[in-house]
Amino acid sequence: MRARVKNELQHLCLNKGVQRKHKLWSAAGQQILRELPLQQWAGRRRDDLLKLMAMLDQQIEPLDQAVKAEAQRDKMALLLQTQPGVGAITALAYVLTLGDVSRFPRGKQVASYLGLIPREHSSGGRQKLGAITKQGNRMLRMLLVEAAQIAVLPCRSAPVQPVAHRTAWPRPWHALASARPFLPSPHLTKKPVANWDENHIQ
Repeated sequence: MRARVKNELQHLCLNKGVQRKHKLWSAAGQQILRELPLQQWAGRRRDDLLKLMAMLDQQIEPLDQAVKAEAQRDKMALLLQTQPGVGAITALAYVLTLGDVSRFPRGKQVASYLGLIPREHSSGGRQKLGAITKQGNRMLRMLLVEAAQIAVLPCRSAPVQPVAHRTAWPRPWHALASARPFLPSPHLTKKPVANWDENHIQ
């Protein structure tokens, strides 16, 4: 719901030629938003949305803190957070959804469990792959795709440029393709990954 509120505020700004993207939620961006010249009802809409966002932030903040605290107490969640793009929310959701990961010998089986593998319609030696199955936990699948997107985005503090973002990112389905090999598996969680900026995780 908070994302919908933010999108509405972004649209109000875009209608006035102001494009700040994520910077709109900084102190300077909020000031620009409040000073934006709008007609009577558009201005009222902006004020109502800002009040609603403040209320949602107040409710979500203690939940975020609780998730982070719980993720700090879980050894597997801590290991998962060393993977690029994985934060407390994604790590804890992964641990709670998959449980004992030793039941998945390979990462491909984890991808199948979460619906990140393509549908297959093959016969007579002819292989035909379709869209991903989207089976399993929808929230965890969404979090892993977001984590994959974050992992391949340009990061100023990252010492090495990931191979995935050395080329263009032309279509959204590339995120789904990158989420499959990115899936944390028993093999990936045996040791931490060093030299990653923890400020670029979810």
